Amino acid sequence: MTTPHDTPKALEGYRVLDLADERGSYCGKLLADLVADVIKVEPPSGNHARDLGPFWHGTPHRERSLVCWFLNTSKRGITLDIEHHDGRDLFRRLAKTADAVIETFQPGHLDSLGLGFDDLRKVNEKVVLTSITGFGQTGPYKDFKSDEMIAMAMGGVMHSNGVPVRPPVRSRMPLMSYLSSMHAAQGTLMALRARKRTGKGQHVDISMQETASTMLCEFGVNSYLGPNKFYLQRWYGGDRPRSIPFGNYPCKDGYVSLIITRPAHWTQFVQWCSEVTGNTEILDEKYEGDRGQHIPVLRPIIEDFSKRFTKAELYAEGQKRHLTFVQVSTTKEVAEHKQLEARHYWQDIEHPELGAKVRYPGAPYMMTSSPSRIRRRPPLLGEHNEEVYCKESGLTKADLAALQEARVV
Repeated sequence: MTTPHDTPKALEGYRVLDLADERGSYCGKLLADLVADVIKVEPPSGNHARDLGPFWHGTPHRERSLVCWFLNTSKRGITLDIEHHDGRDLFRRLAKTADAVIETFQPGHLDSLGLGFDDLRKVNEKVVLTSITGFGQTGPYKDFKSDEMIAMAMGGVMHSNGVPVRPPVRSRMPLMSYLSSMHAAQGTLMALRARKRTGKGQHVDISMQETASTMLCEFGVNSYLGPNKFYLQRWYGGDRPRSIPFGNYPCKDGYVSLIITRPAHWTQFVQWCSEVTGNTEILDEKYEGDRGQHIPVLRPIIEDFSKRFTKAELYAEGQKRHLTFVQVSTTKEVAEHKQLEARHYWQDIEHPELGAKVRYPGAPYMMTSSPSRIRRRPPLLGEHNEEVYCKESGLTKADLAALQEARVV
């Protein structure tokens, strides 16, 4: 693969204004790492993501949030109070040369400031406005506030996780925020593509609830549209009723994921399990069909088997027996994984203010001609104010100083 220094840049020449909080900042990051000029617009006091831990070397600091760092690589950063009338005027000036704006405010908030889609296209009919909210811009829930947990709960994802005899379980990772941001980036690019035909921008409306609901795809048609509706039930400890075992099982040094779907694989597995544990119950023919109803009986037997091995032992022997045992990697194991190293997934980025390089995750995809690469570390608060406002937007340094004094910038 060629290096990023001698290849065309996928989104070079596009400018994006990023007003999003942590729910939508990943959208801007995806575009920025593809070389779009993404300008992170924060209030003078800074974005909320700057207060989110963990922090560099464990010390809380608004310029050391690892969450904020990850979400804002390759971006430039400015400060601007769009609640102030002078700030709104300045934002409109910036929007004149923008290809897209990303935001996560409650529906109607930008309209109340005179910065909604209809307002922005008066100054730039080509601009794309991408909005990421809990429930979208329309419908009876549009004004309800939302976050990661609410999106998972009201989108149906939470109900599908966990053991049936216990309350539903949410994911520790902000899946809805990242997936919504990915859909937002895709929608933004499609709107920019459509603009080449129409010459006009459009409003891209992302609902985090709908993002969550699309994850129920396996049962989606049956649940929502089929004549014999089957509503998705929670799986026992991650096992799927039609594929038992399907889930995580403990072993000597962690966990493995195991899935068995074919009858031949089940026969192979139970013979091995019985040989190791001496348990003959699992050989009963009644388990060869629908094993979902027998999960409470089967799971302890399988756990007794898996606990006798390490992750590597189960994986290696499973390969010989054509059985799918997958090692559940810890974050430390992921950071040291030879596959990710071989694909140059990790990127070491200079942080001059720290006198150190920081390792970042790269893009989850590769392109041969215009690869996504982190070009620079995330911006400090207001780092590019003078560059954007004075060198590119026509303000003098005296103008900028006055705006800073008034806390507009």
